Amino acid sequence: MHGIRHRRRLAAVVAAVFARLSAATALTGLLLAATPVQAECVEVSAREGWQDFAFLIPVDRISRITGGWTVDRANYTPVGAGGHVGDAGKKLEPFSAYKYDTAVPFGALLVSEGEGFPHYAVTGPARFEPGQVSNLRMRINDTGLGDNDGSLSVCLEAASRTAPASAPPAAAPADDTQVCSSGEGCISVRDRWNEESDTEFLTTFANGCDKRIYLRYCHEIEHEDGTDWTCYDHALSPGERQTQHTFFATGRWKWEAIGSSDTTSDSICRRKFQLR
Repeated sequence: MHGIRHRRRLAAVVAAVFARLSAATALTGLLLAATPVQAECVEVSAREGWQDFAFLIPVDRISRITGGWTVDRANYTPVGAGGHVGDAGKKLEPFSAYKYDTAVPFGALLVSEGEGFPHYAVTGPARFEPGQVSNLRMRINDTGLGDNDGSLSVCLEAASRTAPASAPPAAAPADDTQVCSSGEGCISVRDRWNEESDTEFLTTFANGCDKRIYLRYCHEIEHEDGTDWTCYDHALSPGERQTQHTFFATGRWKWEAIGSSDTTSDSICRRKFQLR
């Protein structure tokens, strides 16, 4: 069952921390900064698909990931969030069609900010872009879940509520008109089926402009219970080309592109995408 896990204990911890901070301020007359509060860790099972989690207090980072899981309990020992790599990864290559995301290893931890949003692989501590989130979806990178085993414990931290008294004011966010530009006419696309596999669809994107292009590519893939759209984000430097390998593809796909001045601008520019 994919129920939403409300983190009530997180709210209680945050309230207690701020109560203690207020008392300390009254006693000393000092302005104290709130320490980031660690959320209660959530368990992500290897035997389920997307699992949804909601947080009463928004979180802005994954602080640690522990535990272990495997995509085949009879043949492969449990691994962490990075998935099955090395010799195990090579032995699993013939079964890549059963990956949820063919671009990352079997058993990798996949994270999304909600249904319809792009997903990405997380191997350790990470911050969310563009900032705080209240909902997360997580799963193992595998679609044949029956022989899986184990789980990962993913711990998150809530954003600080108060800044230190001596902290300088935050810089104003960049205007998107300064860092984002049109990607029209920059991307050329070539798609085809792999001649050696009737389930692998190849899509090559090439950037023909003299500026950096941020790209969102979505394709439809087949699952046991029907079809689903999966999206990926890529950045292409001037003249760069990149090929996406999609297994169990239906052949239907769509994409959007926008100019992004550098990596720090990606989180601003991608908000303009209509594809989810």
